[in-house]
Amino acid sequence: DHIDRGPHSAGVISHLLKPLPDVMRRLALCGNHEAAFLDFMDDPLSNMWWLEYGGRDTLLSYGVDIDYFMSKRKLLAEDLRRAMQESVPVEHVDFLKAMPISLRASHFVFVHAGLRPGIALNAQTDQDMLWIREPFLSEGPRMDYTVIHGHTPSDDLDLGPNRIGIDT
Repeated sequence: DHIDRGPHSAGVISHLLKPLPDVMRRLALCGNHEAAFLDFMDDPLSNMWWLEYGGRDTLLSYGVDIDYFMSKRKLLAEDLRRAMQESVPVEHVDFLKAMPISLRASHFVFVHAGLRPGIALNAQTDQDMLWIREPFLSEGPRMDYTVIHGHTPSDDLDLGPNRIGIDT
């Protein structure tokens, strides 16, 4: 997750958008929090749960005072949507929308959460790759590649069957 992990989400996305030296290439993958942010921007009322998982701080980092909108007698989704469109730079939204869900390089697959065990990579759902924990954590992908993933925090690298968890 690039956002929802403190008060500087907008700054993190700005940093990820900065150019790199010619010898480097950055590939930022989409996590469940980025997907939830985009869903919230499209339909705030159906995605209010996101506010409890870091969304409030993310909105504040963009200058959107969600508490103001929540204090209204009735939350006006159009007003909130307009405030987000005015405050969140288009290049940030475009960057988030363009993030791939997974990346395969040789015998490694990079993904936010994991994969449904035994299911071919091209048959995986975005939902699983963004949200899965079990049975992936205990079984691994049950395929001939190693999955590098985050989503499930641990104190150190989390080594499992054909998987390496790096959310430390």
